[in-house]
Amino acid sequence: MKKFIVDSWDAVMNSERNPLRHLDIASQHIVMQALAWMWSMIFSLMFFSIYQFGVTWMLHMLFIAGMALTVSVFKMAERKAAMQPARTID
Repeated sequence: MKKFIVDSWDAVMNSERNPLRHLDIASQHIVMQALAWMWSMIFSLMFFSIYQFGVTWMLHMLFIAGMALTVSVFKMAERKAAMQPARTID
């Protein structure tokens, strides 16, 4: 069951495994923002609350923007580490 949950999450949220992997990181971010907006609206309308839409929309944008920022910082750190010579401990 745990593997199913992890695989399902990765199929949508992991930028290296989902169908958006062929796009650059900025395009992936834009598409994920649009999908988050769409799902925020769907869930809000399911509960018949347009007021709730504003809250869920903002929270989705904040969450995805935070994830994108974290990924970009990690990628930048990896690139920087790859450019520097390996450190040895004597």
